[in-house]
Amino acid sequence: MTTVAELIEYLKKLPPETEVRVVEVDNYEYSICSSFKPLDLANNVNYVDLAGNPNVEKDSPLFRRKFLDLGEVR
Repeated sequence: MTTVAELIEYLKKLPPETEVRVVEVDNYEYSICSSFKPLDLANNVNYVDLAGNPNVEKDSPLFRRKFLDLGEVR
């Protein structure tokens, strides 16, 4: 799993004009179609903070985890 700090360091190595895309996946029962879309920080970025969430048990692999999800599955 990559941390935000590792992602920032990686991004610093890229040219500033580099465009960020995310994969959008459409699932049609027996077939899957994927395409690339521009990263839209308002619509296809989701931050999930499970630290302190009373619904996550201490023995769960999700306990105290934080996730930044990029992309969309439809």
